[in-house]
Amino acid sequence: MKVQPKANNSTKYIKTILVNLGLVTAAALLFAAVFPNPVFEYGFPFLAWIALVPVLLVIRKSSIVSCAGWGAVYGFFAYALFNYWLAAFHPLAGTIVYSIYIVYLAIVFILLKLAEILFPKRAYLVQWLIWLSFEYLRTLGFLGYSYGIIGYSQWRVIPLIQIAGVTGVWGVSALVTFPSFWLAFALRGFSAENGIGKKIAACRAAVKEFFRIEKISVIVWAAALIAALVFGIVSMKDFSGYPSADIALIQHNTDPWAASNAPTSPQIIEAYRKDLVTLKRLSDQALASEPKPQLVVWSETAFVPRIYWHLIYRTNQDFWLLTKDLLDYLAAKDTPLTQEWSLQKILTKAKITALIITRRSFLKRGRLRKCTVNFTSFL
Repeated sequence: MKVQPKANNSTKYIKTILVNLGLVTAAALLFAAVFPNPVFEYGFPFLAWIALVPVLLVIRKSSIVSCAGWGAVYGFFAYALFNYWLAAFHPLAGTIVYSIYIVYLAIVFILLKLAEILFPKRAYLVQWLIWLSFEYLRTLGFLGYSYGIIGYSQWRVIPLIQIAGVTGVWGVSALVTFPSFWLAFALRGFSAENGIGKKIAACRAAVKEFFRIEKISVIVWAAALIAALVFGIVSMKDFSGYPSADIALIQHNTDPWAASNAPTSPQIIEAYRKDLVTLKRLSDQALASEPKPQLVVWSETAFVPRIYWHLIYRTNQDFWLLTKDLLDYLAAKDTPLTQEWSLQKILTKAKITALIITRRSFLKRGRLRKCTVNFTSFL
């Protein structure tokens, strides 16, 4: 008889862990699903409006210490799913990013829990502001990383995202994340009932009651959403009359780590030489097509050797000859060629703030992409 209470406590503890783990996993899946992913090409932007509800329910039921642990779990699961490609790019890259968000989300979950404790009546508003602050601060400094900002999930909702021209992506995030915090806080009054029908009825009753008490914030949010949509519809422009250009995007489709992993210097040089041969072949193929591209763009780090260093100092003859081969090729062309990162600098200097793709044509295997773009600039 004395053992029974301990057994019941253990069962209850295990059940709580499993429920919380299920909610955190669901939240991580929702987070990854709202963005383009290998399963769903365009993602599900509408899920972003409720994506944070599961973790907020976990925070409500957990202690401060437990919140730190669940925040770490959520940070790992969410970014391991969302940034799955980092592990394939380089194991260290994935490890670093996942570790950073394990720490970040542990801290954020603690702050969200403290908001619930310190502001019991309207914690959802404080939690909402904490989350928006987190999204902004995580983009700053050496560790700044803008992947995963909730507002970016709405990239296909064209009227809504027009407000980003005024508020930045943060205005979009504010509108999209508010329902999660409001709804999760409304469900704090939810009392579990047996049976699916009774649970749904209890949820409706909790939301209805909370709306009766906190309807002003919902009305303000709804008004802001409507205003944003109206602004987006009114401010959208027809870019068909803007200047356009044909640009060839070259992706040589080789392993970027092959050269660095080569055991000998001659093999490294040979790997770089093969990449250059492929880049030149694809570029010539693009330049021979109609209409002829006005700009050819190679992918970032398509040509790895340091051009300026090997041209000026010539400490390694093989690298210098490879660099000379590249420069001779570029000099012989009447069409400018650039790498992706250089194009970004060019656009910045030219005050071109957007490239709108209007037409694409693809060769087999996706190695060469041609597109017509319109240039939008704010002078």
